[in-house]
Amino acid sequence: MADIVEFKIEGLEELRKAFLENLPREASMAIREALVASGEIIQDSMEKNAPREESGPDAGLLANNIVTKVKVRKGRGYALIGPKRGVWYSEGRKSAGVINFITRTGKRVALPVKAGAKISIAHVSRFLEFGTSRAPADPFMTRAYESTRAAVQDCIVSKLRERLKL
Repeated sequence: MADIVEFKIEGLEELRKAFLENLPREASMAIREALVASGEIIQDSMEKNAPREESGPDAGLLANNIVTKVKVRKGRGYALIGPKRGVWYSEGRKSAGVINFITRTGKRVALPVKAGAKISIAHVSRFLEFGTSRAPADPFMTRAYESTRAAVQDCIVSKLRERLKL
């Protein structure tokens, strides 16, 4: 008759708990890395396609202030890509006028500005993206996303596979 061998392994419960606690953290870091890398692809495209002010101290201000912010919570994440908040075009203009932009296709867009008005790049980018009653739309952010969609999806999948070793 076979002898029965009994043994007890101590510490397995702690190991199991540590594993379950660290697995979501590792997955969250993988999601964050994938979103940062893919967000940079869209950000680069937005910077290249952003309309530029024709001249003056603010020339290139919009393109130079496009950022990517990534948020990850409870295994879900998203990337916000667009103009940085709190950046203003020529604060305190002394007279009313316009901010003149040249789009990547060479089209000129003029946005009227009141005297002494503060106007943020986020505000201006909204007008440029969707247009106004006086200025046609130049959807540079939408174009950036649409032109990079396949590359972004590939980047997310490859980064997740790489980080999670799948």
